[in-house]
Amino acid sequence: MSEWISVKDRLPEKMPYRWEMVIVHKENGVIMEAMYNTRVGEFMKDFNSLSCKVTHWQPLPPPPKD
Repeated sequence: MSEWISVKDRLPEKMPYRWEMVIVHKENGVIMEAMYNTRVGEFMKDFNSLSCKVTHWQPLPPPPKD
C-alpha cells in the first residue's frame, strides 16, 4: 500500500471533470474510501462533502492479479 500523503504537501492532480478514488484519514481518526473531485478540489463521499477535515490521503492500491 502507498504511504500517506499530507494534504498540506500535495493533493490529487486536478483534471477537469474527474473523480479520483482515494483512501483518506480524517482528523477524527476515521480511515475510509472517498472520492476527490479534482475539478473543485474537494474530498467527498457519495457526492456529499465529508463532515470532517481530511488530514492525509493515498491512492487506492492496485486490484489483485488473477
